[in-house]
Amino acid sequence: MALHVSTKLSPASQRFRAVRVVAVGRDCEVAFGFAFPSWPRLAFRLQQRGYRVETVLLKGRPALRTSACAEDIKALLSSRAKRTRPQKLLVITVGVVSIACVMLFSLASRSQPVRQKLVEKPNRCSEKVIDRALTSDELPSYLAHTQVLKIGGVVTGEIACDGQRYSYTLDQGKTKRVLKLQKLDS
Repeated sequence: MALHVSTKLSPASQRFRAVRVVAVGRDCEVAFGFAFPSWPRLAFRLQQRGYRVETVLLKGRPALRTSACAEDIKALLSSRAKRTRPQKLLVITVGVVSIACVMLFSLASRSQPVRQKLVEKPNRCSEKVIDRALTSDELPSYLAHTQVLKIGGVVTGEIACDGQRYSYTLDQGKTKRVLKLQKLDS
C-alpha cells in the first residue's frame, strides 16, 4: 500500500490571503485563488513600482511572474486590506425607518383639530314639543291657550307659540294623548 504524506510548501513558497508566492530563481510566481479576483490591480501596482510583470497561466488560472521579492508582494497585499462598507440594504433600511419615525413624531406633536358636533336645539314650537307639552300636566310659559272647548272626555282648542297658532284635539282618558295637532298659520 502506498503511504500518503502531506507535503508542506517549500521555504521558498509563501501564502497570503488567497495568493501563493513561489520563488523561482530571481523571480517570483504569484498564483491566485478563486477568492482573489482583482489580480490585474496587483499587476498594475507592481508595474507602478518599477517591477517587471508578466502574465502567465498556471493550471488554467492567471498568474504573475514578477521581478519583485516576496516581501514586496506581501507589503502590497497587506495595503489592500478590505474596507468595510455598509451594505446598501442596511443603509436604506435605517434611512426609511428614521424618516418614518420623524414623520410619526411630527404628526403626534401636532395638535389634532377638534371636531365639534353641532347640537341642534329643538325648536320649541315644533309639533313634537307641543305634543309633549299638551300631554304633560303643566304648560311651559311660552305656550298660551287662546281657545279651549271641553266636550265629554275630549278637549279641543287653539294654542299660540311665538306668534304661530296650532289647533289641537286632546283625549282626556286615563292617559292623555293628542288626537290631532295642526298648524293654522302656514
